[in-house]
Amino acid sequence: MNFHTKGQGLSLNAIIVALLALIVLVVLTVLFITRTTEVDVKAQQAADAELIAKRITYGKCSPSASDEVSFKTELAAATDDTGRAVAREKFDERIRTCKALSEKSVCESATCTWKG
Repeated sequence: MNFHTKGQGLSLNAIIVALLALIVLVVLTVLFITRTTEVDVKAQQAADAELIAKRITYGKCSPSASDEVSFKTELAAATDDTGRAVAREKFDERIRTCKALSEKSVCESATCTWKG
């Protein structure tokens, strides 16, 4: 009995092309993650700078730390000018609400922070 079997498998060219495609995919993934991280960091830095500018307008009664964190998060997450404007207006309203309170007990009951 004479068995003639022919091996079947991937050619060397197909393996090389698959490896190159895999390398390109890995490089693109790394670039995408790096760029996304850079954008997030820049958005957070911009939110930090804007918060510092808004702190100048605080009175004795000011928004709480959690209000500030919420503002920074909303501002950094906004994808367009409208979203950023909404975040700013919401926080400006919170600043006005706290600033209008002139007594420590009333300020603290409104979940603001008294800095007297």
